[in-house]
Parts: sequence; C-alpha cells; structure tokens
Amino acid sequence: RAPIRFALALLMLAAYSRGFAQYADVDPQTLPAQIASQELVVQAETNDKDWRAWLKLAVLLQDAGSYRESEDAYRKTITLLRAPDPLTVADVFDHMGTMYVASGQLSKAEPVERHALVIRENQHDKLGAGVSHMHLAMLLLGQNSLQSAAAEAQIGRAHV
Repeated sequence: RAPIRFALALLMLAAYSRGFAQYADVDPQTLPAQIASQELVVQAETNDKDWRAWLKLAVLLQDAGSYRESEDAYRKTITLLRAPDPLTVADVFDHMGTMYVASGQLSKAEPVERHALVIRENQHDKLGAGVSHMHLAMLLLGQNSLQSAAAEAQIGRAHV
C-alpha cells in the first residue's frame, strides 16, 4: 500500500510540476542532443558566470533522469547566483527539490523545498508559496505522513 501511495505521489508531483516546467519544449527524442548542446554552452562560457545556462542544463539533466549530474548542475547554479531576485533563487531550490523527489531522495528534498517556501513567503509570493506547499504535500504523502500532507495541501489551496 505504501509503495502505491509513493508512486501516486511521484506521478502527481511530476504532473503538477510539469505545469510549471521552465523548458516545456523538451522533446524526449531530442533530449540527449539538447543536453549535449547545453553542455557546450556551459563549457563555452569564458567567465563561467551564467547561472541561467547551468540551470537549463540542470533541468534538462533532470528530465533525462541523470539525477547525479543534475544535482551537480543545480549546485553550480546556486553558487553562481549572486544577489539575484530572491524568487529566482526560490525557483532554483524548488527545481532541485523536485529532482530529489523524482530520484527518490526524499530526505534531501524536504529541506530544499522548505527553503524555497520560506523565500517565497518572505517575498509575499502567494502563488509560489502555494506551489511550494503542494510540492511539500506530495513529498509528505510519499513519506506516508498523511496528516502532514493534508495540512500542507490545505495551506497550498489557500494560496492559489
């Protein structure tokens, strides 16, 4: 019963987060070529300061299921974010959290998702906070914390 709930939570999270996908033009048939192209872009950066290029690479690697490489690219993105818009930082942490969920690393996902939530709440981003609460609800559902998941979902619904 627990594995079914976990699988359902992952499917719901994937479907829910797809609506917020940053790169909706990803085609599974061309994904390897897109990754190779983005790796060339990242390598060609002379100043190695383009966090957007690293974020795109991280998301593409996540879509391809290359979670270890995706995590490395997310970490590089985060190190390159120097005093940007806080909501951009929240989005990066949220992407990283969904990557951890998709790869089954739930213990790593929760603090990252909560960090994104705190940033969004501090910035009074109601929609973003609602997304964070829903991601946390799916994560908690996957951890079989049904009451906590229901509470997060209820808070998320109030924001959206």
